[in-house]
This record gives sequence, C-alpha cells and structure tokens, in this order.
Amino acid sequence: MKKCEVCGKEIPEDYQNLLCDEHYSLAEKTRTEPVKSSITNPNYKENPQKEDKEQWLANIGQFQASGVLLWKDTRWMYTFIKNYCMERVQRHPQYPKFIWKPKIVDVGCFPSGTKITMGDFQVKNIEDVRIGERVFTHTQESRRVIKTFKRKFRGNLYKIDAGYGIKINCTEEHPFYIADRKTNGCVEDRKFSCNSNNNGKCSKCGKVFSFKKEFRPAKDVKEGDYLIVPRLETASNNYLSNLSSLLGWYLAEGNVIYSHKPKIAGALFTLDINEDNYAKEICDAVSNLNPTSVRIKKRPDKNIQEVFVYSKDIGELLLRLGGSGSHDKTIHKDVFSWSTDEKITLIKSWLKGDGHYKVEPFNGISYVGKSVSDNLRNDIQRLSFQLGMCPAKTKESVIFSGIDATFLKDTELNRFSGRRYRVDRDNIYLPIKHIEKSKQIYKKTVYNLQVEDDNSYVANNISVHNCGSGVGSNVLSQEADFVWGIDKNAMSVKFAKEAFERVKNGIYYSSQLTYDNIDIMEDNREVMKFDVVVAIEIIEHIADHRGFLERLIKKFDKRDADDPTEYFISTPNRNNKSIQDDHPKNPFHVKEWTSEEFYNVLSEFFGSIEFMNAKGEPIEGYSTTHTPLLARCKYPKI
Repeated sequence: MKKCEVCGKEIPEDYQNLLCDEHYSLAEKTRTEPVKSSITNPNYKENPQKEDKEQWLANIGQFQASGVLLWKDTRWMYTFIKNYCMERVQRHPQYPKFIWKPKIVDVGCFPSGTKITMGDFQVKNIEDVRIGERVFTHTQESRRVIKTFKRKFRGNLYKIDAGYGIKINCTEEHPFYIADRKTNGCVEDRKFSCNSNNNGKCSKCGKVFSFKKEFRPAKDVKEGDYLIVPRLETASNNYLSNLSSLLGWYLAEGNVIYSHKPKIAGALFTLDINEDNYAKEICDAVSNLNPTSVRIKKRPDKNIQEVFVYSKDIGELLLRLGGSGSHDKTIHKDVFSWSTDEKITLIKSWLKGDGHYKVEPFNGISYVGKSVSDNLRNDIQRLSFQLGMCPAKTKESVIFSGIDATFLKDTELNRFSGRRYRVDRDNIYLPIKHIEKSKQIYKKTVYNLQVEDDNSYVANNISVHNCGSGVGSNVLSQEADFVWGIDKNAMSVKFAKEAFERVKNGIYYSSQLTYDNIDIMEDNREVMKFDVVVAIEIIEHIADHRGFLERLIKKFDKRDADDPTEYFISTPNRNNKSIQDDHPKNPFHVKEWTSEEFYNVLSEFFGSIEFMNAKGEPIEGYSTTHTPLLARCKYPKI
C-alpha cells in the first residue's frame, strides 16, 4: 500500500498525488490564484489566505520576501538554481517533503544533421554553424547567430512529419512556429478551411486568408496544425536569361569536360538519340549566351546523342552554379536570388532532362524529376518553395502534382487553391500528418542556436524558435513567491509569456511568473524590490558595465542589512584556456575579464563577494580558471 507523504496514513494504490483524502482536500482548499502585481508598486506583497491555520500549504516554496528578478536565462544555471532554491526552502520550519516537486524544464534542441538555412541560402548541418554566421529567421530576414549550444541528451525524440519530404526530429520542448488550423475555418462552410486565391481571399466566403501564428513546444503540437515553411523570396541578381535553361539541362544531363585536369574545356550534355528538339534547345541557349563552338554527335550503338560545348567560360560557370558529378550536383546560393521566371525555366529544363510525367486517377498529371544527388533534390524543393509550390521529396525523386504540375505547365493559372497545403505571400503552410515519440532512447549530443533580434531560425525548411527564453525563470518560479523576467528583446519576451507565464500549477501553490520587455539601461520606472537578482552572462555584452551594476542596485535592492538582496552575476573567465585571447572570441562580447579583474570590478559595488563554479559550489580565493564564473554578491556600497 502507498502512504500519504504528510501523515503516513495508508492510501489506495491508484492515488496519484501521494496524499490522503484529508490532506488532498486541504491542498485543494488552500490553493489560491495570486493577485497579479504591478511592477510599479514597490509595496506589493503576496498574502494568500493568511488567516488559514494551515497557511504553510500555500506558502511552502516562497522566498523570505518579495521574489526573484531573472535577468537572462541560460542552461548551465539549472543545477545551481535547484540547489540554491532547495537551501532557501528548507529553512522553513514546517517544510514537508511532498511539496518539493521541482520541474526542471529542459530547453529544446535538434540532433546532428539537422539542416539550417543560412543567410546566403546555403544549407549547413546545425553542428557546423558558427557564431557570427547569418541564418534566415521566421520573419524572412537574415540574422546573426550570437551563440551556439550543444549538450549530451538522453531521452525520447519527437518525430514530426508534414509529408512532402518535410520531416524533423527534436526534443520535446523545442518550439515550432505553428499556424492553428482552427483559425482558418471558412465562414460559408465550417467543415473546410478557406481556399485562398491570388487575391488572398477565400473563394467561398471572401474572408481574408490568414492564420493565427504562435510558437509552440513540440510536445504540444497536434496533427492537423500547420508547420510554417518560409518562402524566402529575394530580388533578382539579373543573370543572363538563357543561363537558367542551360543550368537546368546541366543539372539533369550535363558534365564538365577537361582538356586535362584541372583545366576545363567546356561541358557535355548526354541525351536520347531521338531527342533532337532538346539538343536544339541546348544549342540555342548556348549560342545566345556566348557564340562558341557547339557540336552534336550521335552514337547509335549506345542510342544516345552528345552535345559538346567548347567554352572554358561556360564550363567554369556551370561547374560553379551546379557542381560536378551525378551524386554531387547542387544549386549554388546565387541561383536562389534569380527572378521568378528564371527559376521556373530552370526547373522546367531539369524536368525535361531528368523527369517524366504520369497520370493519376485523382491528382491528374504529375511531373517526376529524379536525381541521385540528395543535395540537388533538396535544392529543387527549396527553389520551389520560393515559387509558392510544395513538391513532394522522396529518396530518389521530386514530384510536382496537382496544381503544382498545372503551374509548371501554365504559370497564369490560379496557383493558390486545390492543395492540401496553403500558401500566402510569405509562407507555405503544411498540415502535420503524423507525430510520434520515438520508442528508442536517443543517447547523443543535441544542438541549438541563439539568433539576434528574431530568436528563430529555419531547420529542415521549417521555422523554429531558438528556444530557452524563460526556462530559467520557470525553474526559479517553482520555489519563489514572485519571479519577474525582463529582456530587451521583444520576441524573447513574447515566447516566454506564451510558454511559461502563469499564476498557478496543479494542486500545488505556484508562484507568480511574469515577463516584460524592458531595457534596464533605459527604463527609469520605480519597481518592486527583490530578494534575489540573477544576471547570467549579460554583463559582458554591455559597454557601460559599471553603469549596469549601479542600475541593478539602485533599482532592485531592498536596502535591508538583516536580509540583504543577493546578486548572482556570471561571466566567462579569461583565465580559462578555452577563452584566453587578446580579444573576445564572441563578437557580441564587449569585454571579458579574468577572475581577478572581475573581482576588482565587483568590489567597487559590493561588500561581500563569493565566487562559485557552474554547479554553485564555492571557490576558494579569487584566482581560478573555472568558466563561466559565478559571483554571489551582497551588501551594496552605493
């Protein structure tokens, strides 16, 4: 038999809360939704049901005064936060063990091999992305990566499949940019979603075609929700009009020819012996680009004909734009900036060379392009996204069916209806077909990125949040009476609000957790005072670091010598070999210190300074190589 964790009374085996009926009812009775505070009220105090004789059930987990201010979240602080919170909570004279149920929320990540769309349209594995490089975000903008993360992971991955070859694996907490299918119901026919035409309005009800979009953790995503694939359209680079046709043929049937390696002599195109019209099309494209020597040779013994283009310039250009070798063909990043007509011409030429069409009972004509190059199949699909098409990608083919096939045949037809997916000017919306939690435990390294401004990136062609925003504050809120997370980045605050902001949790009293978009160096409002101020890995990003410390103290310190505000401030330690250099390796760090220098800076503002490692364990003295370095500070001097 199970026993109540408060009184030891035996309870039935099917009780989930490990509480007897008496104490469960008591917990329900004292569960209170805290009154939301105003950040401009310095006298705010949380006083839920003080008159209740069993008040401790509602108060367990509270810090001694008003709460915690979290400046920035980061992963390595979890162990320290848990240990520190546990230490503070156990001071409560009536601390019962069953109340301590911390929820250490992990940040979402992706396994190695996840493809990230870079700001120049190239694709990199997530483990190869470096700080300072640019990636595309959910806003279609190119932003810099300001931090990369990797960690050992042991657990189940979520597998999300939207069809069309769009699949992704991730940890359960990673947020996806999701369009809720329920927000797209047709006014005239509630059973179906609106079908948008070229004017962006439903062909049935006239409703403007739009979705409610939000970031949602993988574990909360449902089948039928729409994943968002950004189209990433850009202006034309004004390439020669005939080059797109020739490149399409090269990707399908071409190779570079050499006089002797590495000297390029031109290009060779191999066609069926009866495809005279295609041979003529290649010759016309070459002659319009650069009148040069072109020779057609028919070989009946092999049932082929060969088109030789003797031009070093054309050979080098095709090699740069399309690669070489059937398994290594790819589309150069510059091609993604071509005009719409040039992209359509390229895809059509590639399908003529490496494709065929088939007629299906329900989908009508489908065009199937085959390639043994996985990179080329991916690039053709990404190029199609820019055109508002979503071909299905398999292990050997790219398939244009339904309205996409019609679009390739006649680009003037309505291309925004008759599809399972939806398209607008900026995105393609793919309904999720299948979600499953892997049965096999994944025991490898996972990765994540932090991106400036938008806090998002494009992984496997899908818009995702870089995640982690609000995680540390959520951990602190398990024990604090009130947690206020602030950040000057609006997107980080928006995500944290959607993911974590709350006033209660289950049958247990849960602290108030809220977030605001504030720049501490600019905001001059009077706010409440705090027991604990956490500024993790932020001071190295601020030019006026002394002004930053001064504002923290003047804005948030309680000025209580008997129960002083405690400050936890961290920064990289330049004494560590991984950081030693004549300048910060991270381009977003304004200044970095050795442990001795950091102590000297802090001693200007605090009377008590204690260094800790990332686990929250005290470090003797001030000369250390531990990084990141965590300082526990009290008793301000100003």
